[in-house]
This record gives sequence, structure tokens and C-alpha cells, in this order.
Amino acid sequence: MTNLPMKTLYTAVTFWLFFFVINTGRAQTPTFAKFAQDVILSPDFPNCTRWLDSPAIACFGANTQEEKLFSYAVEQINQTLAPSRIQLRVVLSDDPNATIKLYFSKQTAMPAIIKKESMLRSSAGGFTWYFWRGKKNEITKSVGVVSTELKPKELQHAVFRTILGCIGFYGDPKNPKDSIFVGWDAVELSPIDKRLVAFYYEHVMPGFRLNELRQAIKTYAQ
Repeated sequence: MTNLPMKTLYTAVTFWLFFFVINTGRAQTPTFAKFAQDVILSPDFPNCTRWLDSPAIACFGANTQEEKLFSYAVEQINQTLAPSRIQLRVVLSDDPNATIKLYFSKQTAMPAIIKKESMLRSSAGGFTWYFWRGKKNEITKSVGVVSTELKPKELQHAVFRTILGCIGFYGDPKNPKDSIFVGWDAVELSPIDKRLVAFYYEHVMPGFRLNELRQAIKTYAQ
């Protein structure tokens, strides 16, 4: 066997490591189109669903720290929604007339809230949400419930994720890892999350199916 010079061997190893890292990164970074489809649509909801007007949102049962988390999440989501002119209108806490209700609750009390609000969801996982749709697949009412027994970072993640679920983002993508829609690590919107929220409320109408969503993405990307 021929012995390769150390410089040549070093160059070859460096090249293959670089090739591996680049391709691994590509495998873990979905295209915007794939990411959008995974978040916006699911087997249970084959139609795009979102609000057509600015909903009134209120938190229920929150302490001071939880109210701060709620306000922070709403503010960041509203900044992202700004180009669409749709905004989450914060009303007084515990306002029964709010069209989006976000409950902060002990895990053991979550089933009672879910039953009270007629939500067709379970309380497993530390947070959940449910929305009601009109004839055009527009959202007319949403309710979310978050467990107050989550760790601080998990609670912040859950608040973001629940509010986003209440405005029509209910899919479950596997990548990218810094997305608020993936796992539990993210505690605010990532760049691709912000891009998705802005795109959805500017360019997609309730009732769009997969082909129409793909066309909207294609037009948006041009």
C-alpha cells in the first residue's frame, strides 16, 4: 500500500468532512415550501384555515409573570403580522367576549377547561388549542390552554405555540430545529417562522387546498 504524504491526506480528510457537514445541514434544512406545507396543512385539516379579521385575545388565570409572557408573544406575533393588517387585539384579562381565549392552568384542571369550552382536544403534552371555523374555513373562535407547571422556557415555548395554533398554524414539522413549531427548544419565532406567518396572512386565503397553497408559495418566491 502506498503511503500518502501527510499534506495530501490532511486535504482529503478536510474535504470529506466539509462535504459531510454541508450535506448534513442540507438534509436538516427544509425548503420554505416544504416547511409551509408541513405547518399549515395536516391530514386532519386539508384546507388552509386562518382569521379574516383581527381577533380579540385575552388570557385567563394568568399571574404577573405569565401575563408578561403572553404580552411578549402577542407583541412579536403582531410585529410579524403587521404587513397583513391583521393584529391580535389584546383585551382585558378574563374577558368572556374575547374571540381567542388563552387559559393558564394547572395540568389537573386542564380537562375541566377543555370540557367547559367544548374543545375536541386532549390535555396531554402541557398545552393544547382548538378553533372553530366558518363556512369559508375562516377561524371564528379559538381557545388555548397552557399548563402552568411547565418549566420557564417550556412555558414560553408553549405560549407562543398555543397562540400560533389559535390563528391557524397547526402542523408538526420535524425541521428546522430552531423553529417554534419543532420540539421544545425554541422560545420565540425564528426567521423562517416569521417568514411563514407573514406569508400566510398576506398571500393565503382560508379554504386553499394543497395545490392552491403551492401556487401561492411559488408566486411569493418569485
